[in-house]
Amino acid sequence: MDDSFGDVGAISGGWTLTILTTTAANTALSGIVNMADGTPLGGAVMDLSGMTSARTITDASGHYSFDNLATGFYTVSPALANYTFGPISRSFSLTGSRTDAAFTATPDAIQVSNPLDTSEYFVRQQYIDFLGRESDQGGLDFWSSKINACGSDAACIRQERIEVSAAFFSSEEFQQTGSFIYSLYNAGLGRNLSYSEFSADRSQVINGADLDARKAAFAKAFVERREFAQKYLGMTASDVFVDALLRNIKQTSGIDLSAQRVALIANYNSGQSMSESRSLVLRESIENASFKQSELNEAFVLMQYFGYLRRDADTGGFDFWLDVLNNRVSGNYRSMVCAFITSAEYQRRFSSIISYSNSECR
Repeated sequence: MDDSFGDVGAISGGWTLTILTTTAANTALSGIVNMADGTPLGGAVMDLSGMTSARTITDASGHYSFDNLATGFYTVSPALANYTFGPISRSFSLTGSRTDAAFTATPDAIQVSNPLDTSEYFVRQQYIDFLGRESDQGGLDFWSSKINACGSDAACIRQERIEVSAAFFSSEEFQQTGSFIYSLYNAGLGRNLSYSEFSADRSQVINGADLDARKAAFAKAFVERREFAQKYLGMTASDVFVDALLRNIKQTSGIDLSAQRVALIANYNSGQSMSESRSLVLRESIENASFKQSELNEAFVLMQYFGYLRRDADTGGFDFWLDVLNNRVSGNYRSMVCAFITSAEYQRRFSSIISYSNSECR
């Protein structure tokens, strides 16, 4: 037989066998979930079954996608607490990429559960609240699998939710974005920032490809703001500005960075403009390990209010939790995370159904 179609193996008797090899095509299945009026629905969990099983979640635009699928038969089914979907599922014989797996969501007349109780929904919300972005598929799978591994063990689920949520604050991504902005205010202006300031400023840092370039641009713009310029008015000489900044940092955090004075002045003098010089010194100062450590507890408390409750901290609550971290049980972050994620205020962001209570935090 002609061997132009594949590998040829010899068989006794003068015959030959042609082995045909096929490669499964990588295709994608995507679609959108909207309300009846066309409003996109984020947070709907999309289950894929068939040739392979997978799970993803719709973003704020209602879109979802399953990538790198082999050709074959698949079924997609949406789910979200307190919603009914039409159709219930869609099935496809996938021979090439398709983008038409659309569903319409209708809110139920009576809410019976909280979507936050779903692991994928909970994980996606941590990305949105603390990192300011939609979850990537790898992260969604990784963190939700930790919660799902608990099965129906309520105590295990509660502990894993705490661990997962706390991990977002300590993540390098958050430290390089949210904590970075917080530190600029404390070191440069000597005050905490508000939730509205944090939300607006974070969007400038997280959007774009080059994180370091975004941080540099933001820091430069930050020192050009009226409040900063007024605080350091007339301090154009490198040593004068550095000394003023170090005094502010010591007053705010109790950390003495005078040992870094010579290096900071040299860094100031390397700038091509006053704005660049000031931003270089400010950025170097907040990277100091002692300063970072001194700000950790206060930043953690404030970010719980910003992330979970999306509001400014009330003075009583802020002081209480800061005292807990500083004096009662040092570094007891888990109890604080538990208190916030089981609070009625947090759960009511997503549903009127309250599934957890602070009494579970021990």
